[in-house]
Amino acid sequence: MALRMFTNKVANVLAKQYGDRVRYELMQVGLRYEDLLNEAQPSLQEAFQYAPKETVEARTRRLKRAIDLSFKRKSLLDYVPESSVEDPFKADIIPIMEKINKRDQEYVMYNMHNK
Repeated sequence: MALRMFTNKVANVLAKQYGDRVRYELMQVGLRYEDLLNEAQPSLQEAFQYAPKETVEARTRRLKRAIDLSFKRKSLLDYVPESSVEDPFKADIIPIMEKINKRDQEYVMYNMHNK
């Protein structure tokens, strides 16, 4: 019991440090965490179809800006103050993906009798 509590505390501290580091790296190039998702995932492709056009366009612009900053070896924070950079963990596409995954799981569950 004590070992589990100690392990959980250590894991929480490491997870917090890792999250802070990921946040910093994403802020350097102006990306969100969901921009790093693999576009080959079927649920992500379908989420792009259901997402508002502005959301998909904003994602494309963030990716282009990140590529440009990487090519120039610059940081977004060189041009924009840190306080005006949006939260890298804000999610627009992920909730849509979760709904699609739940729908697919429900479909499989209701059609188990057909097998």
